[in-house]
Amino acid sequence: MGCGGAHLKAARAENGVIIKAVQIACPLWLGVAELDRAFYEAEAAIGRAPLNAITMTGELCDAFATREEGVVGLAAIMVRLLSPGRAVFYTGPQALRTSAASRATQPASPRPIGTQARRWTGMRARSALFIDMGSTTTDIIQIAEGRPVNLGYTDAERLIHGELSIAVLRGVS
Repeated sequence: MGCGGAHLKAARAENGVIIKAVQIACPLWLGVAELDRAFYEAEAAIGRAPLNAITMTGELCDAFATREEGVVGLAAIMVRLLSPGRAVFYTGPQALRTSAASRATQPASPRPIGTQARRWTGMRARSALFIDMGSTTTDIIQIAEGRPVNLGYTDAERLIHGELSIAVLRGVS
């Protein structure tokens, strides 16, 4: 399950195969109650699972004064909705934790879904350009010799290396 600032994304996997997926509008800048609404809509579409791996970038939205407040707040909501024993948080490469608190001081949000998709692309194409377009950002990553060759991991690093583009919205209130 992924909680971003504009959409909640959820996928159900069984035996290593994605069998259902859903993306639901979740404008967190309108308030965190949007997450409850989107969660229940996702649950109705794909059902409950015995274990949920959670990613998030919504901690950076305007609903929170600081990144740390956002990480802690969103994590608490997800644990409340899923129950503590059924939620693990992606906190960086090859890391799943039962708490997202360790992420609160990271400089930028990791993109695990893009990372996995890049690896999948590399398994199928020795040379490619991987483009991951989200609601507000676009990742542009080269695949060479069957592997992603991105230089950055965090948003800031990806911006520095030209691997991330951020949409600037004007006239939106």
